[in-house]
Amino acid sequence: MIRSHAISGLRSGISVVPSAGPRPSVALARATLHEREAHRRWPDEVKAQIVSESLRPGVTVNEGAERHALKANHLSSWRTLARQVKTSLP
Repeated sequence: MIRSHAISGLRSGISVVPSAGPRPSVALARATLHEREAHRRWPDEVKAQIVSESLRPGVTVNEGAERHALKANHLSSWRTLARQVKTSLP
């Protein structure tokens, strides 16, 4: 049974009616796990700097990504694009 005061909680993915699901703290944790991170736009100059740092000897993609709060696959994609651009230049 859904009570009318619980409707606003359903929009945010948080159960506000104790009998409708898990404890509120568990519901909050689940809602937090499913929230999307804000989409960030990185200027080309910043991308180039991050890629060049990640290409230094001894630096792994994971280390470079963590240093700049990126996911490793995101940095890996930038590195691939940088290599493609470099090979296409005359």
